[in-house]
Amino acid sequence: MGIKVFSHSIKLFIMLYNNILHDDALVVQLTVSQIKAIIRDVLQESPSYLTSEKSETLTIEEVSELTGYKKATLYKLTHERKIPFHKPAHGGRRIFFKRAEINQWLESNLFETYEESFENLKGKKVLNSKLNSYEKSK
Repeated sequence: MGIKVFSHSIKLFIMLYNNILHDDALVVQLTVSQIKAIIRDVLQESPSYLTSEKSETLTIEEVSELTGYKKATLYKLTHERKIPFHKPAHGGRRIFFKRAEINQWLESNLFETYEESFENLKGKKVLNSKLNSYEKSK
C-alpha cells in the first residue's frame, strides 16, 4: 500500500471515528468490531478512492517510488531512451510516464530459470538431431 493511500486511509479513519464515536474517546479504547465497522464504512463511502489514487500518468517521483530507482538513474535512462516516457506537447522540462508502460518495461527482461533453460536446450538438441537425421536420409 502506497504512502498516499495509507495517509488518506488514516485521514478517513479519523474523520469517521470522530463522527461515529465521541470526540473525547481514546483510539486505544476501540474494540476490534468498532475498528472493523469504521473501516467498512470508509470503504463503503469511498469505494472509488482506491482506484482514483492510482493515476495512469506518473511523475518522476512516483516512478522512483514504484521502481525503487533513484531519480538520477531514471533521468539517465530517459536520456539513453531505455525507459518509456512522455513530454508535454508544449515543451517544458517535465517528463511523465504511463503506469502501464512502466509496468511492462519492468517485466520486459525475463530471465529463465535453469530448469527452463535446460528444457529449451534439450528441445533444441532434439530438433537439431531430427533435422540432421532428415538431412542424412536425403
